[in-house]
Amino acid sequence: MRISYPLDFLGDIIKHSLQSINFYHFAFMGIFFNFFGYYLKEEMGLFDQQIGSILMIIPLTHIFVTFSLGYFTNKFNLEERILKILTFMSFFLSLSYLFTKDVFSDSFLGLVVITIGFSIFRNPILPLVDSTTLNYVMKKGGDYGRIRLWGSIGFVFGTLIVGFLLLFKELFPIETILIVISFFLFLSFLSSLKIPVKVGPKKNIHFREVLKSLKSKVLILFLLTSFLHILGMAAYHSFFGLYVLADYEPYHVGLFTIPSILSEAVLLHYSSSILKRYSPYHLLSIAFLATIFRWLSLYFFHDIIPIVLSQTIHALSWGLFFVTSISFIDYHFKDRLRTSGITLFSTLVFGLGNALGYYLAGTISQKYSYNDLFLYCSFLALLTFSISLYLSLTEDVNFRLK
Repeated sequence: MRISYPLDFLGDIIKHSLQSINFYHFAFMGIFFNFFGYYLKEEMGLFDQQIGSILMIIPLTHIFVTFSLGYFTNKFNLEERILKILTFMSFFLSLSYLFTKDVFSDSFLGLVVITIGFSIFRNPILPLVDSTTLNYVMKKGGDYGRIRLWGSIGFVFGTLIVGFLLLFKELFPIETILIVISFFLFLSFLSSLKIPVKVGPKKNIHFREVLKSLKSKVLILFLLTSFLHILGMAAYHSFFGLYVLADYEPYHVGLFTIPSILSEAVLLHYSSSILKRYSPYHLLSIAFLATIFRWLSLYFFHDIIPIVLSQTIHALSWGLFFVTSISFIDYHFKDRLRTSGITLFSTLVFGLGNALGYYLAGTISQKYSYNDLFLYCSFLALLTFSISLYLSLTEDVNFRLK
């Protein structure tokens, strides 16, 4: 007979809490990125450019949080409480969106203020959860991917449930989007109560030495292609929901999300062997070439089957790009420069790239159409493919990241 010791039981609680917070927080993310723009347009009367401006606040505040979280956590001795504070404040501030019109005479200004505060507390949650999950797996054993998989399931679940609720508009008005967002954030807070968080000491950032490394033509072209690629991905993440809702019902947004998540999960499962077998320049070329076809498919075709097929390309356009780019940075910035290199990449690509991408997507959608937005994205993908193809032809194709 197996005896369960208290520490084993505690480990199970932590594991289940990590699984649940991944599920609930990604459910929030699925709803936010697929339906928040729809709420801003239909209920708040915002133009697409204004929606892009609101969304660009999120990655910009992420840059600030990246450099300040460790300092404030250590200075005020918040390590044991930081995740609980962040999840509770995210839940509390998400409720503020419901009262924007009542509190602010200028709704757009009110949304800007709320989004700044909300993003400051929301942005650090996933990095903290990821680092805690990795620490747990290292100490207790297990599979990081299996814990993280609950996030993918939550993303689809959140998108699907709101899409179906919005079918019954008499029972569930458009404010349901915000209510369900707050509900999942509250569940994230409850899950955080049992998660021990370890915030590492402040690390030195060696940007001067990193910038010296950027004299390398390969690194400069890699960062350029990554930045341009994120401009297109930001447009997709911010306006794909509105693109779908122009022709289909809300629940279709969730249905179209399923193939993208499933295909990405399959690729991530085999990512290690893929990186060992193929040159990173070839992998990036494949990712960018596939992205061209993905965006052109959304531009030319509006039927269900072409949209579903284009969503399966997410495995290449996002999954393959992500694992290759992170491994590429990890390879080129070793030892004490690793943190600095990853921070630079994250700030430039996921911070500034996403911010500019959201704004440009809103501007193009407003001036032209959601359809034309993906034509613009295909031109970006063509440019990135051309650069990566050049690297494939001029650099060592026998080079491997693993």
